[in-house]
Amino acid sequence: MRKLALIAVLAVPSLAFGQTKPQPKPPPPVTKLNLDADTVDGVRQVPGGVIVLVDPPVKHSSIIQLRESFADRVLASSQELR
Repeated sequence: MRKLALIAVLAVPSLAFGQTKPQPKPPPPVTKLNLDADTVDGVRQVPGGVIVLVDPPVKHSSIIQLRESFADRVLASSQELR
């Protein structure tokens, strides 16, 4: 019984080697459209609504002026700390 089971276990995987690979699917047929004899009539479709034209944003200069030197203020604050 053991010999039969051993033979079955060893023989089953060898059957898998005998299988062939599946054949690839053939490519779908090429569809050709012939529009030479047809006349196509239609109206151009545009989105509905109103076109709103807006001026581009204007760059404004800053109204805050930066001081070029704070030396006088730094000296005054350091003297206040002493």
